[in-house]
Amino acid sequence: MRKCRFLKSFFAKFFCVCLLLLFYGCITSSKVSYFTLDVKQPLIESNGEKNICLEVVSIKLSEPLKRKEIMFRSSSVEIGYYSEYLWASSIEEMVALRFNKYFSCPGVKIKPDYYLHIDLLNFEQEVSPEGSRAIVSMKIEILNPEDMKLISQRYYTEVEVINSEDIVETVTKLSRATDKIIIRVEKDISEYVRGSSQVGGRTDAPH
Repeated sequence: MRKCRFLKSFFAKFFCVCLLLLFYGCITSSKVSYFTLDVKQPLIESNGEKNICLEVVSIKLSEPLKRKEIMFRSSSVEIGYYSEYLWASSIEEMVALRFNKYFSCPGVKIKPDYYLHIDLLNFEQEVSPEGSRAIVSMKIEILNPEDMKLISQRYYTEVEVINSEDIVETVTKLSRATDKIIIRVEKDISEYVRGSSQVGGRTDAPH
């Protein structure tokens, strides 16, 4: 009788240990990778010499973008997240760094010409039967550095076709779309400064 109880106890413990090892194996086999915007990729250079100093002072994310996982959109009403692909830092930090690196003040200049506030609306992979695309969409406000009053606001959207299922391709295309918006912002503000385009005080519809 004692031998039977001993065997039952032994096999029960052995079974529990096997389950724990199997559970641990499932956890450790799930590799997590971290990504940033492409820091090595050279920014797309616009025509002409940069002479505008800008600084991003704030970024507001749409609610779905506040998670660390890279987001994908499978339809106009359905989104998901890659549990194994995470951003290494917040999207706000990465986008602000990208803008500020490009528009950094030259020489000993301390105060920027303008401040920027960004509402980041889309920053995701769009998946469809036709293929995948990287979509970046922002509303950017240009602020007077003297009193922080709004000078202009505009919507920007850039779309890049993703040619590979590798997540690195998605991150690279999100980086490139961001760079294209940076160049468009530079062009719009340059036109405003030159007075050749009445952009101040105008709100453009998304496109």
